[in-house]
Amino acid sequence: MDQHGFTILFLALLVTACQEAAPEEVPEESPELTVAIEAEGEYAPIPVAIGLMVTDLDASINFYQNILGLTPTGGFDLDGDFGRRSGLTDNQPLSVKTFTFGEGPSATTLKLVTSPPTKAEEHGRYIHDGDGVQYLTVMVNSVSPILERLGAHQIPLLGETPINLGSEENERLFVLVQDPDGTLVELIETGK
Repeated sequence: MDQHGFTILFLALLVTACQEAAPEEVPEESPELTVAIEAEGEYAPIPVAIGLMVTDLDASINFYQNILGLTPTGGFDLDGDFGRRSGLTDNQPLSVKTFTFGEGPSATTLKLVTSPPTKAEEHGRYIHDGDGVQYLTVMVNSVSPILERLGAHQIPLLGETPINLGSEENERLFVLVQDPDGTLVELIETGK
């Protein structure tokens, strides 16, 4: 794959889960779940949400909401079991607060994520292994063509992914990989 292909693949980020799969984990107001999907091609209309690991959630909320003016849109908690099964954490729970850059269904989402403190690994195997941007969430219409390219380039899937976030009748797959620099990339099907 050439550099342009890698850039598209890995810049195309917590974990959002389908309410049927984990109703207590994702609020109804989660922007990733409420976007009307009308786009053609591989990527959803809003393909990227930014997940930012933070050490002081209150200070970060103050900065992004009160200083930068982002709009709070809710949040959700994920238990350690989902963290382990998805490959995002080593059985650590996560707490996520969501904000948007702007308003409306096309606004990009910022997810401020906290986890119990742990000793960071050199390259960050899990999303709670460091501060700052640790992963990207990429909303796609289908993970199938991306899974084919990942396999062709021998890029391993992490955790037990792919995981179905939907139902048997309405499958929505979640896949976790790392880019060449070790940044985690979530691929989440929109269910189109």
